[in-house]
Amino acid sequence: MQEFVFQLDEVEYRMTPANAMGAWSALKNALKLAQGIQLGEDTTKIGESVLGALLAHLGSPEIKAIEEIVLNHTVANLHGQQYRLSHQLDKHFNQYRGHLFPVLINGTRYQFADFFIGGGGLLKDMLPSINPLNDIKPANP
Repeated sequence: MQEFVFQLDEVEYRMTPANAMGAWSALKNALKLAQGIQLGEDTTKIGESVLGALLAHLGSPEIKAIEEIVLNHTVANLHGQQYRLSHQLDKHFNQYRGHLFPVLINGTRYQFADFFIGGGGLLKDMLPSINPLNDIKPANP
């Protein structure tokens, strides 16, 4: 699994892969939160239902574990100063509040999409209306 690098404003974010078994365990626990939701054949509605179920559990230990995996494996580079996000969460996101959601969404896709057949087909279908990668310019290779 290669690193994933993207840029928001003047901040470059570099994500590295988490331990596969730890990530898999966190993913299974988080997906339990989606149990009992009504699923139809429309993948857009499935995505909305699953996303709604997960958003309803923000702050739960299962979602917190996903956030921690993403933030512990993301380095921010701001004008040549590099730091792991997990070490400066408050300082960084107080200054770049609008980056929090795109970092978490992109990090979730990066860390967990390859657990699904087709390089993330299920995860992409679960979150069809949210595609922050379309709005993010890749960092210079």
